Amino acid sequence: MEEAALERILLVDDEPLVLEGLARQLGWEFEVSTAPSGARALELVQSEGPFAVVISDMRMPNMDGAEFLERARALDPDMVRVLLTGQSDLLQAIRAVNHGQLFRFLSKPCPPDVLVPTIQDAVRQHRLLTAERELLEKTLRGSVQTLLDTLALAQPDTFGRARRVEQYVVEVLDTIGEKEQWSIQLAALLCHLPLITLPPETLRRYFDGKR
Repeated sequence: MEEAALERILLVDDEPLVLEGLARQLGWEFEVSTAPSGARALELVQSEGPFAVVISDMRMPNMDGAEFLERARALDPDMVRVLLTGQSDLLQAIRAVNHGQLFRFLSKPCPPDVLVPTIQDAVRQHRLLTAERELLEKTLRGSVQTLLDTLALAQPDTFGRARRVEQYVVEVLDTIGEKEQWSIQLAALLCHLPLITLPPETLRRYFDGKR
C-alpha cells in the first residue's frame, strides 16, 4: 500500500534562520517549501503550487506579509493563509485579516506546541474547501452534461461544432500552460447553446458563413 502524500505547505520569511527553524519544526509532518521574500513566494505559488497552507512573516522588505497574502489569495483562493507577526505589527495584522482573509495569525516567536496544531487545523480547513469546491464542480458538470446531451439530440451539427471549438481551446490552453482549464472549456461549449433557438435555415446559413 502506498503511503499518503504529505500535505504541501509554503513558508515565507526574509530571515534564513527563521525559515530553517520553521522548516525543521514542520518538516516531520508536511512537505515544506520555503521562500525568502513575497515575490519569490508568489513565483512558487504559480510554478509549483498548489500548496495547502502558506505561512508568512509580516515584516519583510519590498513586500510585507499583508500584501503578499492578499496577492497569494488572488492566485489561489483555496490556499489557507497564516500570518506570523510581532506585537508591534497589530495594525498591519488587522489589515492582513481584512484584505487577505486570513485563517489565523500567530505571534512571533511561535512555540511548536502552538504552531504545529495551527497548521494541522489549516490543512483540515484546506481539505474542506477543496472538497466543497470539487462537489460543486461535480454537480455543475452533471448539469452541463445534461444540457449538452439535449443539444446533441436537438442540433447535432451545433453540438459537433461546439466539441470542435472545445478541442481547439484545450490545445491552446495546453500550449500556454493554463492550469485552470475546466471553466474555459465550459465557456467554449456553452457559448453555442443560443444557436439551438435559431430556425434550421438560419442555422445552416450561419454555418455556411452566409448573411
